[in-house]
Amino acid sequence: MEDGFVKENVQKFGKFLSAMVMPNIGTLIAFGFLAALFIDTGWIPNKGFNSLVSPMLTYLIPILIASTGGRMIGGDRGRVVGAIAVIGAIMSNTSITMLMAAMVMGPLAGFCIKKSSTGIDLYRACQSIVPEQCDQPWYIHADCNRAGC
Repeated sequence: MEDGFVKENVQKFGKFLSAMVMPNIGTLIAFGFLAALFIDTGWIPNKGFNSLVSPMLTYLIPILIASTGGRMIGGDRGRVVGAIAVIGAIMSNTSITMLMAAMVMGPLAGFCIKKSSTGIDLYRACQSIVPEQCDQPWYIHADCNRAGC
């Protein structure tokens, strides 16, 4: 029973990670073609196209993966915050590719914006129900402690 539980959770986590990568598979294929064809040791070396390879790997692919992970957790707001969060991770060290950081930062940022949006929505709902008492945060009022307020 314990073995099946662990196996199921590992498979679930793997599906989650692959769901971040699969929508961006076209970008990964384009990167592969550019790298195979146009880098200095490629089949058709070209300085112009070669200059696209490094920024794609350093910036574009991690941002796309993080934005997809953020969208999976936090919707459109999560997508934007996930992309912004991974830019911070990328800028911490641009000499390495931040693919794993993108797979962590995107969903984490999506989760954070989802939870903060829930609090903001609760506060707005409280304002519409009891506007004169909403000078303080929503979680202080006794009227707003029930679900949906």
